[in-house]
Amino acid sequence: MAKSESKLKPALVRGLLNNQRMKKGGTQSPINLSAKTLPIVTALAEKLMRESIRRSIELCRQSGETKVSLEHFQRILAQLMLDFSV
Repeated sequence: MAKSESKLKPALVRGLLNNQRMKKGGTQSPINLSAKTLPIVTALAEKLMRESIRRSIELCRQSGETKVSLEHFQRILAQLMLDFSV
C-alpha cells in the first residue's frame, strides 16, 4: 500500500481535543500541544480512524453484507482499543 498524505489536519485534532475539554467542564483552558506533539497525536488519530474503518469493512464483508453499519463498528471496537493500547 502506497503511503498517502494525511487527511486529518492538525488544527482539526487540536479543535476536537479542546472541544471535548470544554464539554466536560467549560472553564478549562485549551490544551497546548508542542509543535512536535501535535503531528504525532494527529498521526495516531488518523491510524486509529483508518484501522477502525478497515476492520469494520472486513467484518461487513465476512458477514456477507454490503453496507457497513454501526453494529460492525461496535463489534470491532473493543479489540481495536486493546490493540492500540500500550
